[in-house]
Amino acid sequence: MRNVAIGLLLLVLASVIVQPLIEIVNLGREKLILSTAIITSARSAKDRSLEYKFQRDLNAVVNEKLFAEYFADAFLKSMNLSLVNSDGINKYRFKPEKDKYNDIIVTLDFVKEGDGLSNQYVTTVRMRAETEYKFKTKAMQLVEKMSINEKNNLVEERILILSIKN
Repeated sequence: MRNVAIGLLLLVLASVIVQPLIEIVNLGREKLILSTAIITSARSAKDRSLEYKFQRDLNAVVNEKLFAEYFADAFLKSMNLSLVNSDGINKYRFKPEKDKYNDIIVTLDFVKEGDGLSNQYVTTVRMRAETEYKFKTKAMQLVEKMSINEKNNLVEERILILSIKN
């Protein structure tokens, strides 16, 4: 009987230790998925939105509106989302098709500047995706409900530097 009690105690302790570890693995997986979606969407938008008339002078000038449209389209397709609303070309709000994620807010910031060495322009795009993390395991969902004002945000930021070299 004593061995059964020890076995049950070990089982309970193992589940208390293993569930947060599983949640950490899920968090890393979600962060990787979000990062990959941002990177692939940015590559797709970059290839389509560079203005060719400025490339002769080796200037990387981006049509911001086209970049934002292509980025949003590729992002929603890669993560199976739908576009809820957009605030001009800088801020987009996406809603998941299934209840897998919470709403994702993507912010794009464009900066066009000289490179300092020559008269060439370099465009920098800062991309930031933010969502409230949705816990997968029951124990962590219970802990989240018990916490008063703690929001667990999943944030991914990327910087895309566009330049043309001869």
